[in-house]
Amino acid sequence: MIRSPGRGRFAPVAAACLLGAATLMVSEATVAVAGPSTANATLTAGVEDEGADCPVSLPGSPTANPKLPDPFKRIDGGRIATRSDWRCRREEISKLAQRYVYGTKPAKPAAVTGTVTRTSITVNVSDGGKSSSFSASVSLPSGTGPFPAVLVYGGLGADTATIHAAGVATINYYDNDRS
Repeated sequence: MIRSPGRGRFAPVAAACLLGAATLMVSEATVAVAGPSTANATLTAGVEDEGADCPVSLPGSPTANPKLPDPFKRIDGGRIATRSDWRCRREEISKLAQRYVYGTKPAKPAAVTGTVTRTSITVNVSDGGKSSSFSASVSLPSGTGPFPAVLVYGGLGADTATIHAAGVATINYYDNDRS
């Protein structure tokens, strides 16, 4: 989900929706679409427990330490000791990633709909009078699902024959397949 200049504000949302659609496809909808190949499923998102109620004070500049930081050490130096500590640490990591890598996560769009079949996933996003959509092709291994899935981004570096032989589906997404 890297924001590229000129890609518009729906690019991160589209990628997030694709992952949600992929999860729906391989965990629940595979059984639902095993019958008619044109069966449609309306995509609904669960509630993200993003820890938005956790106070986060971001540092002024990133550390100069060349080693990766300890994920179980909070920004204030404290250690993660409980599940609720991790929930807030996750929010710290998310805020750091938004600040230094991805850009601010946009608000939830007004509408996200989609279609899932045995061979494709289509996601439509609309908000504030603007809309965007994208598709991904789905390739299922032989056998009956549900199947785990590997998301292949841009078609590069994936040995899909080996992946399918292991009983894993592939979801092929090309960033230029958006409208």
